[in-house]
Amino acid sequence: MRINLFLKNQKLPKNIKWFYFGSKHQTLTELKKILNEDDCIEFSKKKDEIFKEELKDYLLWTEKNRERFNDSIYWWSHELAGKNNLNSEFYLYICQMNFINKIIKNAEFENLIIICEDIILKKALIENLNINNYYIFNNFYLISKFFFTFLLLFFNTTKLLMKFITIKIVMLFIRSKLNFKSNINIFHSSGINITNSEVKLNYFPGINLKERDNSFFIHLSKKSFFQKIKEISYYESKNFIFVERFVNFINFLNIIFNFFKSLLIYFRVLNYKNYKIKFLIFKELIKSSLAPDLNFQIWSYLPLFKKLSKITNVNNIFDHYENMTSEHLIIGAAKKANTNTKIFGYHHTFSSNQFLCWNNLLSEWKSNFKPDYIISSGDLSKDYLVSKNCPENKIIVGPPLRYNELINKKIDSTNITSNLIVVPLSQIKDHSYEIILKIFYIYKLNKDYKFKICPHPNLELDNEFYSKYLKKEKNFSISDLNYRDTLAQSQFVITSATGAVYDALILDKIVLNLKSDINFCDNYLDFLEEDFKFLKTLTTIDISNFLNNCEKNHIFLLENLEKYKSASNNFVNKLKCDKDFFELINKVN
Repeated sequence: MRINLFLKNQKLPKNIKWFYFGSKHQTLTELKKILNEDDCIEFSKKKDEIFKEELKDYLLWTEKNRERFNDSIYWWSHELAGKNNLNSEFYLYICQMNFINKIIKNAEFENLIIICEDIILKKALIENLNINNYYIFNNFYLISKFFFTFLLLFFNTTKLLMKFITIKIVMLFIRSKLNFKSNINIFHSSGINITNSEVKLNYFPGINLKERDNSFFIHLSKKSFFQKIKEISYYESKNFIFVERFVNFINFLNIIFNFFKSLLIYFRVLNYKNYKIKFLIFKELIKSSLAPDLNFQIWSYLPLFKKLSKITNVNNIFDHYENMTSEHLIIGAAKKANTNTKIFGYHHTFSSNQFLCWNNLLSEWKSNFKPDYIISSGDLSKDYLVSKNCPENKIIVGPPLRYNELINKKIDSTNITSNLIVVPLSQIKDHSYEIILKIFYIYKLNKDYKFKICPHPNLELDNEFYSKYLKKEKNFSISDLNYRDTLAQSQFVITSATGAVYDALILDKIVLNLKSDINFCDNYLDFLEEDFKFLKTLTTIDISNFLNNCEKNHIFLLENLEKYKSASNNFVNKLKCDKDFFELINKVN
């Protein structure tokens, strides 16, 4: 087999089998317009199989790296440790290279072109495959990319320093309104806000904060620098802890030092099986380097908890449990400052079986950067965690806070529009683009249906992209209601890569999981598939045919409504738990 590599912006030969090596569905769509779509070798046909094939080796690789770096905070400060494949493409690229090797091994055709998303991916392939190459390039680009990254890193660090100095000066004139008691609880999350003067915890909704004076909040803020300054006094009166209040200039220098030291981890990670991965790791390094505000916040936890330990005793820390870098840093900082502090991770929702963060080897739980206990959302959540190698003795069966209101007070669905389909979008931009492109195709085959788009609250919908595909069509609209109220209007939901699917299932909707061409984690109901086969992912053709059958055959529709209702009842019954959140904590303490 003759194999040639190209970049996506090069002139590409036609009428040759081709494969796209990258993570962007938009790029794949554009390539299908330029080249013969029938010549495309679809990763989607094998991606789930390859995911399972690589999983054990990948988990072993991360565990060997954890041991290599002595379970250090520097290892745990990166996405590689948390295995967050919703924020990192590393595992996707590994699986794609596995797929390319299978193509070469089978050699069903004479010529193949591989179109790489960027030159770094191209270099990664050249290192791992014995192939011909049309495009000759020198290493100047890669070297310049490396130095540009560090130049940008230096610039961002300098900018961060100026922000820090300014906010510290402002704080000299704003007296702290924090009043620490002798024993406190801390809630840590990116989902904390104030509504009608009441603190709302997005990951702990409905929780009874009757001990408010004893509860403090560390918020991973995405707000601008000037918003922070403006709101400091008000938020501190509500027991919000601003890390800047506890970080002096020496601490700041240590934070920058720790962050730069953590980047050295990327140069020492082990190769993955027989793959040479330095260029894939280089992409991870670039991404990690360009989030200065986040890195400042999470590395600030070390001086924060050191100083808190001198002021008060932190009894408990509550965080969501997703195995994210922010969780690792706060656990490490809290345990270093006070070994008596108990740390609880709350498994507030579910995800796809392909969400790697919750996939572990049992030995990973020997780490010092894991929570002491995990509070599950009912028995279903417990079973899910155990299946991912979470130790059963670490799990406390708790209430499904995120879904209690929906379970106990189902929304009125008497005014259902039979031909309305609700489409909740993902918080991942490329996933959302793929969903929009595909429902547009589904609509072309099912023009009697109407579609309500529900953008994810964490992702602003690109109006230009929306206008290009949907705005001109009368049967498409963006919902002006909240998601749950929009659900009440419809009996169909088309979804991919979003936790919004659980609301739809609880409300007895027919949930059609759209299969992604590239990305993993497209089906957030796949862990229920063994008992309910119809919850599998579906292609656009599958969904179009299903909707057509529902429209033409009322009995078919009724039968499917019953099937989905049975899945809903099973899901809800295994979620239900009437235990009080704080009573469970008190029993442990």
